Amino acid sequence: MVLLDSRVNNLGIALRWTAYTGDIPLAAYRVLRQVGGSVNVGQIAVITDPQDTTFIDTPVSAGFQLRYQIEVVNEAGLTALSNERLGRLQLVRPDLRLGFDAMAGTATVSWSLATD
Repeated sequence: MVLLDSRVNNLGIALRWTAYTGDIPLAAYRVLRQVGGSVNVGQIAVITDPQDTTFIDTPVSAGFQLRYQIEVVNEAGLTALSNERLGRLQLVRPDLRLGFDAMAGTATVSWSLATD
């Protein structure tokens, strides 16, 4: 089994992997996550449908590097780990514009997402 990608989307970090193809039926996919430089790896989901090979990790805090792996467990209790993939939500910096009209005594504020 291969963890194909970890993509950032508007919900969080989407994971996708190849389906289990062993001779012994699948018991579960375990989604594992390690945050930053921590030595702790946590199980964040258990998926029992062999055809369900996607997961969205949400909510995820921006700025932290996340390491993901999928552990497959068959009904005999044997386990295998996928390769590792990284994910990180970036903080979005808006382009902020302020306008002042001293004669009218008004101020305007506008913003848009940064393009860099």
